[in-house]
Amino acid sequence: MRIKAHYIIMILATFLLTSCVEEYWPDLDKYENILVVDALIHDGKGPFEINISRSAALDMPVFNGVANATVKIKCDDGTETVCQQQ
Repeated sequence: MRIKAHYIIMILATFLLTSCVEEYWPDLDKYENILVVDALIHDGKGPFEINISRSAALDMPVFNGVANATVKIKCDDGTETVCQQQ
């Protein structure tokens, strides 16, 4: 009886884990050269880690950093922090 239950579980797992999934191919051309802000912001005082770049094509992944940018972070309490991208 115990062996039979294992077989049933294995068969069910096979069907559930190998089900068909429809592939999704997004229109990637419209996402090239978009401004990307990647930041680590916390609730304490700075410094904060902020990287600003432009997106690139998937077949040519290069880092297109943006220099001399200014980022202003506004908190809910009205305080502002200004960060410089170098």
